[in-house]
Amino acid sequence: MISYKTGIYTVKKECFSNKLLAFLKASELKSDVTWNFHDEIFSQALGKFKPDTYNLDHLYKLRALQLRDSYDYLILHYSGGSDSWNILNTFLKNNIKLDQIFIKWPLQLMDKGLYQPNTSDKTAINFVSEWDFVIKKDIQWLKTYHPEIKIEVIDWLDNLNIKFFNDDLIQSMNLHRFYLSNLLRFFGGSKQQELLLEKGKKVASIFGVDKPLLVEKHNKVFFKFSDTPTLSIDKIGYDNESLELFYWTPDLPILAIQQAYELFKFYKLNPHERIKIKAFSTISNIEKWDIKDYARKYEDEYQISKAVLYPDWDISRFQAEKPIPGPDLSMSQKDIWLETQTFMKPFRESWSHIINSYHSQINNNLKLLNTSHMKFLDSKWHYLGDF
Repeated sequence: MISYKTGIYTVKKECFSNKLLAFLKASELKSDVTWNFHDEIFSQALGKFKPDTYNLDHLYKLRALQLRDSYDYLILHYSGGSDSWNILNTFLKNNIKLDQIFIKWPLQLMDKGLYQPNTSDKTAINFVSEWDFVIKKDIQWLKTYHPEIKIEVIDWLDNLNIKFFNDDLIQSMNLHRFYLSNLLRFFGGSKQQELLLEKGKKVASIFGVDKPLLVEKHNKVFFKFSDTPTLSIDKIGYDNESLELFYWTPDLPILAIQQAYELFKFYKLNPHERIKIKAFSTISNIEKWDIKDYARKYEDEYQISKAVLYPDWDISRFQAEKPIPGPDLSMSQKDIWLETQTFMKPFRESWSHIINSYHSQINNNLKLLNTSHMKFLDSKWHYLGDF
């Protein structure tokens, strides 16, 4: 099997790193698709796992040191959310050198009056306010107290061009959902990284993917990985070896296992909270969901995860809720403010024209029901214990 840090898709015996190409092949062959996220490595590590002998802060430090020792230059892809903030905090409080943070944002529209910055709306639709109340403040703080860390901010709206949409681009992108804003946001990366790679430097792009996903079946608790978060990272222009998932890494599997175990302990001690575990082993029954109820449980579980896994996280920091997939969504919740703008209409039409040609080639059994999105795929379930 070929090695790929963000997992491997298999159709019959053929392996793919690109989800779209795998689903097109599966549709052609009328076959299923499986996703392997280093299943054997995590299973072997779990078999040697000794509960309550590890400390998360220590494991975070070990992971930061592991990356520092492996690369000439470290770039943290920073969103200001709890996952990437915890990575930044780990480097800073342990005095481990971090060379750069990299931020992507639709900068051209920040001062156009197209949205009203506020902290009262915590829904995903108000995600854009994180720029005003989180990102800008973090940038200024780093400039003041850690000027040694290079800050690179690029505008992903620079990609907004009708000619940008073509078959080669679509097939090279590893998108989990076909939102226009996702394509724009996830295309391209750090200019500094490109320059250093050309000079033969070993450069890491570090991503905060992701919190553990717990599932329960018959009072047995497992953790799993989902392909959705792993697809939401920049792949264009980088050698795959430059990508580093800080938490979900086969290079230190005990980190993700310990995170999952800490959450398992919390729910075991707080049985009244167990309903908040994301117990969806498959998303294929999406049309049966009560989306509002799921969104509430999802966000409650997410808040618990942040409190358990990131004790240094400041809960007063503004952070919008995570977008929730639904059968009626044609665009990402967090970019509705942008995609509904009048000037976006020709771009949306151009995008829809080309992407629909791919939708039509994917068999319905490989899509989320009542949507045009490809199914979300899970790794193997790894057993943690019983409630």
